[in-house]
Amino acid sequence: VEALGKLGEQGNRLVLDLVFEALQDGESAVRVAALASLALLAQARDAAAMEAATARLLHEDAGTRRAAVKAVLGLTSSGSNSQKATKEHMRKCLDDSDAEVRRSALQ
Repeated sequence: VEALGKLGEQGNRLVLDLVFEALQDGESAVRVAALASLALLAQARDAAAMEAATARLLHEDAGTRRAAVKAVLGLTSSGSNSQKATKEHMRKCLDDSDAEVRRSALQ
């Protein structure tokens, strides 16, 4: 998954489809790498990428939630309508049981 993030071009749907598939993996490390790749490969206004990342903010695994916070922040373009939604998502993350998720949400 990390290799896809390094080799793929931003907006490449074929590579993004593989990354979306990796988000469903049972291994935390694979999901974390997929979220990092998603933030690199998806374009800022890619609704499917944002939806996939925000869905992982509620994942049971803290590592996945941490990576999701970073992905959501990375997918939010400045001056866009998504900034308001992102701020709301980050507010909710401030109540997370994991200190690193809370810390990341403050960025």
